[in-house]
Amino acid sequence: MIVGILEDDPDQSQVISDWLTQAGNTCHVYADGTQLLRGLKSQGFELLLLDWQVPGMDGIEVLNWVRSNLSWSIPVIFTTVLDQEQEIVAALQAGADDYLIKPLSRPILLARMQAVARRSGLEAIPAQGNLEIGRYEFDRKTGLCRRSGEVIELTKREFDLAMFFFSNIGRILSRELLLQHVWQLSGDMQTRTVDTHVSRLRGKLGLRAENGWNLSAVYHYGYRLEQTAGAQ
Repeated sequence: MIVGILEDDPDQSQVISDWLTQAGNTCHVYADGTQLLRGLKSQGFELLLLDWQVPGMDGIEVLNWVRSNLSWSIPVIFTTVLDQEQEIVAALQAGADDYLIKPLSRPILLARMQAVARRSGLEAIPAQGNLEIGRYEFDRKTGLCRRSGEVIELTKREFDLAMFFFSNIGRILSRELLLQHVWQLSGDMQTRTVDTHVSRLRGKLGLRAENGWNLSAVYHYGYRLEQTAGAQ
C-alpha cells in the first residue's frame, strides 16, 4: 500500500516507516498536518496513519478535512498516546477507521492496516483466472480480452491496466497507485505514460458513456471507471 504517515517524532516515524517498508508498503512521512494535505494532492495514498498531537493542523483537523473535502474514501488509522475514552470516541465519530494507542506493536499495526484495507474494497489485479463484467471478459491465463465474444487486441500493460480498473469499478485510482500496481514503479515519475495508456484503453474498449461505461479523469489526481445507465 501507499501510506501517508503524520508523525512529528523522528524516531517514531522512522520505526513505523521501517516496519511498513519491510512489509512491502511505500511510505511518505510528514511532521505537520498541513504538509500531509499538500502531499494528498500529489501522492496516491491508500491509507493514512495519523498522530493526534502534531504541529500545524493536528490529526483530528486533518481527518475532518479529508472526510469533508475528498471525493473518495481513504482509510484512516489513528496512532497516538491519547488513551481516554472520549478521545477515542471523538476520533471514531470524526471518521477514523481504527484507533491504536502508543506504544505500537509491529504485528498489530500491520494486521490492523490489512483489515482496514480489506474493508476499503481496493482489489489487486487477479493472479489468474477470468474476470467477467457485462460484455467484457478478461482471461488472465491467456492475456486475452473479449467484448461480446470478440477479441480486442491489448498489449500486456493495457491488459493489466484494464484488469485493475475493472477490479475497482467506482473507485478513484491515483496515477501513483496505477504506477505501483500495474507498472511496479513507485513515486510520481512517468505519470504521462499512465495518461497515454488510459487514453488508448478507453478507445480500444469503448469505455464511453454511450456504451454504458465512463473512464474519466479526476483533475490533478487520477482516473475512475464507472458504470452508467444501460451498462452491459
